[in-house]
Amino acid sequence: MRLRDLSVDGFRNLNGATLRFDATVSLFHGDNAQGKTNLLEAIYILGTTRSFRENRHDYLIGEGREAARLEGRVEHPGVNHELSVVIGRDGKQYLKDNAQVPLPAYLETMPVVILSVEDRSLVGGAPKFRRDFLDASAVRRRSAYLDTLLAFGRCLRQRNQLLKADPVPLRELDAWTRTYTRLAEEIRSERWDVSGRINVLLDKLGGELDNRERVRVVYNPSGGKDLAGSLARLRSEETRVGTTLAGPHRDKVEVLLNGKPMGAYGSAGQVRTAVWMLKLTSVLMVVEKGGDAPLFLLDDVEAELDSSRVGKMMRLMQDRAQLIMTATRPLSDEWVHPHQFRVEDGRIIDEG
Repeated sequence: MRLRDLSVDGFRNLNGATLRFDATVSLFHGDNAQGKTNLLEAIYILGTTRSFRENRHDYLIGEGREAARLEGRVEHPGVNHELSVVIGRDGKQYLKDNAQVPLPAYLETMPVVILSVEDRSLVGGAPKFRRDFLDASAVRRRSAYLDTLLAFGRCLRQRNQLLKADPVPLRELDAWTRTYTRLAEEIRSERWDVSGRINVLLDKLGGELDNRERVRVVYNPSGGKDLAGSLARLRSEETRVGTTLAGPHRDKVEVLLNGKPMGAYGSAGQVRTAVWMLKLTSVLMVVEKGGDAPLFLLDDVEAELDSSRVGKMMRLMQDRAQLIMTATRPLSDEWVHPHQFRVEDGRIIDEG
């Protein structure tokens, strides 16, 4: 898979950019606050329909504009696809080949992984960030899993509403609990599987990077082995507090360094290395799924690791993904030889 053409109009501070990506590695460089991260965000939204840093639609739209439009041409072996996302004040619309399609079908078109400074939360942040990481990795492997996640979210909201009722309608609650348990078990199974695969890839990457420290992901499902039994035991407490107390939304996911919690025992360099490795597993799982290299976005590539380690990472990924990255300066003589663009106040200049 390759992103070939990109058009950005009305998005943040970007001034009507139209770009062509002919190289495997592309670099956007320039001073801070010029629009480099905004460009990566636009590409990420085109692939996923979501921002990696902003939930409010109106913040994504350029000043004085009513909407932002993102368009791209994606090449797959033997076929091309056109993607477009229109962001209005009230929401987003996404199209594939000028037609509305289910979200899983859209997400299959341009798998994209991003590494940014926000990703440090994968190690030291709340468990939700690591649950989301497992789920995003699973969706990239099997897009239909997204339907399970969405159905579970709806079921959880309905179950919580019933628990807040006075009196609680127990027969209706039992019916929803059965559906809730079935969906939860599907999520548990997927998270078990993907966490195991991540650990296999972490070991492989550790060997390729000559990293002697072992990074592991440990998944501990909420409610123990018998979720249905746990929910039955928690019934009185759940009705008292009015919320669901066990299930995938409370699963615990840890990142360990040599068997100890990374967030507590890892140095800044070890944390940054672990985050890189975790994101690389996402890229490798896309490749394993069907052979199509994904799109790997790297924001402020120099900020996260020393030059030697970044060089190893770059060489490791060159043949496994299309790389689009940002930096504060040109990098033509280091690591890789990218096609370079300069970003100045929202304008993008192709430097070749």
